[in-house]
Amino acid sequence: MRDIILKGHRISRNFGGLQALKDVSFEVEQGKIFAIIGPNGAGKTTLFNIISGFDRHFGGEILFMDKVISGLSSHLITRKGIGRTFQNVRLFNNLSVLENVAVGCNGWVSAKLFRSIFGVRSSIREENSIRKYAEEMLQFVGLEKKKDHEVESLPLGEQKLLEIARGLAAKPKLLLLDEPGAGLNEKEMESLKTIVFKIKEKGITQIIVEHNMKFIMTISDEIMVLNFGRKIARGTPKEITKNEK
Repeated sequence: MRDIILKGHRISRNFGGLQALKDVSFEVEQGKIFAIIGPNGAGKTTLFNIISGFDRHFGGEILFMDKVISGLSSHLITRKGIGRTFQNVRLFNNLSVLENVAVGCNGWVSAKLFRSIFGVRSSIREENSIRKYAEEMLQFVGLEKKKDHEVESLPLGEQKLLEIARGLAAKPKLLLLDEPGAGLNEKEMESLKTIVFKIKEKGITQIIVEHNMKFIMTISDEIMVLNFGRKIARGTPKEITKNEK
């Protein structure tokens, strides 16, 4: 019996007269790498926004660990254990590399404590704990030597890795990666692949939207194909390759 961590039931989303998603249902198995592919405008990022609470105006239902999360804010969904990165990198340029990762810890640090750390007062012990965990996440993605650098000084590939580190800092059970390979060269894609497999080894489920088919076919356990907002296929990489649709 499959251990399902995330389930979507008949997800639909309209933008005016545009049907971005139409009756999309899916299940994601715990600990697996689940990929979503399709052409531009297929509804992939829209689905990510719905799962992560950035878009709450949709039809259907999302269940995470058998609990309905439909309609919850992105902040609450993060606290429940879903982290994400974005298609266009969203980092804080006024903070250091390490501080950007520390921001991700607000998924498990109390709001009062988090305000104190980035405000006037702070608990030295708790602040050190957060700093240590942020440093561990930077080491996990290979950026520990750049912890004090300004974000703007990092090349795109390292900014993408920094976003992943920040997503992991929230201690998610499920991590959504929105086009993590966009703009990366072949060497950077190999580094990304290594990190994706390391995340899987930690037992964290991943849902990945990506246009690089070689990458997707190499790392995925299961793939869902969207086209014009509809699910047209689902299966293993081998099954998807053979599917004439």
